[in-house]
Amino acid sequence: MIMDGNRMVITDHPSDMDCTLIRGMRIKRCNGCAQCIKGDVPVCSIEDDITPVLSDMLNHETLEIRTDVLDGWFAMPMRKVIERLSNILQTFTDAGGNDPHSIDDVSLRKIVVRVRSESKVESLETDAVKLLKMGPVETISFDYE
Repeated sequence: MIMDGNRMVITDHPSDMDCTLIRGMRIKRCNGCAQCIKGDVPVCSIEDDITPVLSDMLNHETLEIRTDVLDGWFAMPMRKVIERLSNILQTFTDAGGNDPHSIDDVSLRKIVVRVRSESKVESLETDAVKLLKMGPVETISFDYE
């Protein structure tokens, strides 16, 4: 899988070689337990295949997401991954009145979304920025293939 110390790549497409392939993983939706906010470390407490990957994402300066678009939004299971990552990123804000975790505790600062689509999807970009540009994330960029 592509992880060069500064960059981690996740994908939902089996043809992407040397990436963390999430298709086929058992990925649950967030259940709203708020353990990521309550704990000393911003980690998800759900026990499934994506939980250790979510923690890994925070340890890389750049996260590259390679995905297809379905009905103007991320294809499943990437939707669940984005939702869970978004909730973890909120732990670095004052979400729910909780004291935020320090962004100095994680490396993630940039997210690159590589979308397999013949045309730009404005609503996807708008929604993705709302979900992911928070806490330690300073920039989000989009590339279309």
